[in-house]
Order: sequence, then structure tokens, then C-alpha cells
Amino acid sequence: MIIIRYRNKTCIVPEGWHECSSEHWGSLIAFSRLQPDERTPEIVELAAQYWLMLTPQEWSSWLLDACQWEAMQSLFAWVFSPPTTRPFESFVHEGISYHVFEENFTDTKALELSVALMEYMALVDPHEPDLSAYERILATLCRPTRRDLIDFQQSDDWDGDVREPYNEARTADRGNKLTSLPETIKLALFDYFERSILEFLKNYERIFGGSATEEPRYPDGRGWIMLLKNVAKESHFGDFDRVCRQPAHLVWAAMLDDVLNTEETQNANE
Repeated sequence: MIIIRYRNKTCIVPEGWHECSSEHWGSLIAFSRLQPDERTPEIVELAAQYWLMLTPQEWSSWLLDACQWEAMQSLFAWVFSPPTTRPFESFVHEGISYHVFEENFTDTKALELSVALMEYMALVDPHEPDLSAYERILATLCRPTRRDLIDFQQSDDWDGDVREPYNEARTADRGNKLTSLPETIKLALFDYFERSILEFLKNYERIFGGSATEEPRYPDGRGWIMLLKNVAKESHFGDFDRVCRQPAHLVWAAMLDDVLNTEETQNANE
């Protein structure tokens, strides 16, 4: 952390995303999504104000000369670069602690990732976006500790995921409750999800014919679930329920392997 003093005001500010509190992260994350030509002088000043956690009135009293302003800008320039880590491991809302999914979806099952993708497509629909999907995405992937954690950790099924198993009804209920979650926390979580999901799809874009943004058939998003049904038909991991419980990366890797094998066969026959 950096200590900055100006007249009678002392600010303790982060040196990078890794030192940000949830409030700081959520306040600053929008700046990381801006293109270089969008970083106007007014935007840079706003970033400084948010970084210092000052009110507009307080910031207006900071009269810096050119050298001071240039030096300060070098200290918060990182806010214009996307973070590469999880914003925080957990958060508390209405007395309940929610665990945030791990980086690269390493603890995420195939079903919950497919549901999150389905909700994401509903949210970003260019014609009729479903804004309520915003909180449902967070509720799908951020869940409380499972009640049987101690027994689960001692069982042969222990996979490192401390969150309670995904449940559609509970997710819908918690999605409604998360509407009152502070906006800074929601912004931090959603940015983390969106960065993670786009990188995930990019890694498996060959499944969709080379496009990381193309959705499977069915315009309402059900195609993500149908992908799992197709994997079950191939008997890679067992029936549909067993496929849903597999790690997401394992299932998508199996689908990618099938695509690559098909391409190799087609190329050999040409």
C-alpha cells in the first residue's frame, strides 16, 4: 500500500489490483475495460479520485502542479490494465458467507458452468437482455459452504470444492437476495466472471468451429445444457447426471478431443 499525504489529508491506497479491497476493486474495475482512446483527461482524474477514495468535493481541493500530477498518475496507471486474479475469495451478504469460484474455473462443475453460460447469453442478448440474469450468474458460481464439509473432505469424493452443490431452486432464491449486494462487489465479481468465461471459451473455441463467441444451437441458451447431454450420449463419463458433476474443464476437454479426432479423420479421408 502507498501512503499519500496532501495538506491535512492522508490516503492509504493500493499499488495494484492485488492490494485492493472489495470496495476499491469494484470502484476501479470499469477503468480497466476502457480503450486507450477513451482515457480522456476527465476520466483519468475520475480514476484518481476513486483510487484515493475521495468525494468530488474533496478531490476538487487537490491542486497539484504538473510534476505532482504526472508523478501521481504513474502510481495508479495500473487501473487501466485488466486484473488477472480473483478479486477476493469470499464475501458476506445478509449474514451468509459466499465462496467465490476459483481462477480458471478449477473448482467448477460442468453443469454450473453451463448454467452460468446460459444466463450470460440471456444477459447480453442484444434484442431482449434479461437483466435479472446478472445476479443469477453470481448466485450460480458463488455459494455458501456446504453443510457436510468435514465429512466430504474425508470422503473419496473430495474434490477441493468447499461450496455447497449447485441447486437450481436455491440459486434462483439467492439471485433475488443478491440484488441488494453492494454494487461495487457485484461489479468486481461480474468482471471476474466475464474475463474468466471469455478466456475459457477461447481455449475451447474449436468446439464451436473456431469462434469463441458462437453459442450452440437453441437461441434461448439451452444449447449449453444440450452439449452435456451429447457428452452423456457418447458415454464418456456415464449418464447425464454424472457428466454434470464432472469438472468443467474435463468435460470440455473431452468435447474438444472428439472434435479434433473428427477433423483428423476427415482430413485423412480427403
